[in-house]
Amino acid sequence: MNLSNATQVRFNFGSQAVWQLDSANRLNIAPAMQTAPVAQVRQAIETAFSQPLDFVPLDQSVVPGDRIVFAVDSLLPQLCDVVTESLCWFAHHGVLASNMTVVLTPTSQALVESLKNRIGDSDCAAASVQVHDPDSAECVAYLAANDASDPIYINRTVVDADVVVPISCATPPGQLDNLGCYGVFPLLSDRATRGRFYSLPRLIDVANRETLLSWANQAAWWLGLMASVQVVPGCEERPLEVFAGTPDALLAACDASMKASWATEVAEPLSEIVVACLDDNATQQSWLAVARALDTASKCVAPGGTIVLCTSLSEPVGVGLSRLRQSHESQDVIAKQLAKDCHDDAIAAAVFLRCTAEHHVYLLSQHRKETLENLGIGFIENASQLNHLVSQFPSCTLLKSAQHAWL
Repeated sequence: MNLSNATQVRFNFGSQAVWQLDSANRLNIAPAMQTAPVAQVRQAIETAFSQPLDFVPLDQSVVPGDRIVFAVDSLLPQLCDVVTESLCWFAHHGVLASNMTVVLTPTSQALVESLKNRIGDSDCAAASVQVHDPDSAECVAYLAANDASDPIYINRTVVDADVVVPISCATPPGQLDNLGCYGVFPLLSDRATRGRFYSLPRLIDVANRETLLSWANQAAWWLGLMASVQVVPGCEERPLEVFAGTPDALLAACDASMKASWATEVAEPLSEIVVACLDDNATQQSWLAVARALDTASKCVAPGGTIVLCTSLSEPVGVGLSRLRQSHESQDVIAKQLAKDCHDDAIAAAVFLRCTAEHHVYLLSQHRKETLENLGIGFIENASQLNHLVSQFPSCTLLKSAQHAWL
């Protein structure tokens, strides 16, 4: 934690937005990022794929004619470059581009088009790109049942593949929705399964979380996954490191890298206001990323304190978040509804419901004031309003890239 008595600190968030925070009182800045991002994504992919951790070079898992599917988490940093260079690595090792398919977790059409254009300009133009649809029965296939006889449904293209290469973003062990290193299940499962996993009561209960993790690991085993790829995120969503390997070795390497780069010391006494920023990257401007940042910020602020989330969020309010408008219902009733809600933004709604009951929460975004206030969330419009709010407290904690912070 960097303690500063400086009156001005420049910080950025969202799409090319740089603000100046004025504070005449104590300002805690975290995390103090020291690690430089990779200079070239291509070289990072080459090293990771050719020298996996506790595993053979990835091309040795492929035989001529194999259909390879890259199961990609859409929150991946520098996604277009990482995915395209991954395809090209396999192409340069003898795999036909026409035999390669990228399956993305649900994301914006803009990101899909950007990826298609990037691949189209590469040596792998014949590779295809799909977006998983958890609401389509035709998009998923039954794989097996877990130890509790729960069905395992996974994207049909993934199930039909000869080789699956999961590529996901590394996350801290204590992050809200950390469920291992494969990034396939439940992200590429059906709506009902995703809802069971992204339920706040299950995620914050140790026993239930272990059950979910076991379910995810069983799905990976039935799918025949022996290795995976993870990208350690850096500031402004540039990759710090890329690792490939077996689960245990991969998790150890990613955890060490994440801790070294993102370890955040919580200031004592806790600040009465925390300003949490999301990175300058369109893939991070989602309700899930905001929920991660809010969950982290809530652990750094004093009881009854204030949290300000600085984002460029424009993702619409979905069914889950709309439940927060039910002013006639008690918090407990809404929480129970959200625990059973399968919509993608239900987990974000649950985090906001919990945090707004304990703290004053403000959100800077592209949403209208009326939209946020109807959800019980405060509205911040500009730097002047932020500085006015901060000036009312004796200390402030600034969390940069709050969605990645390691507490």
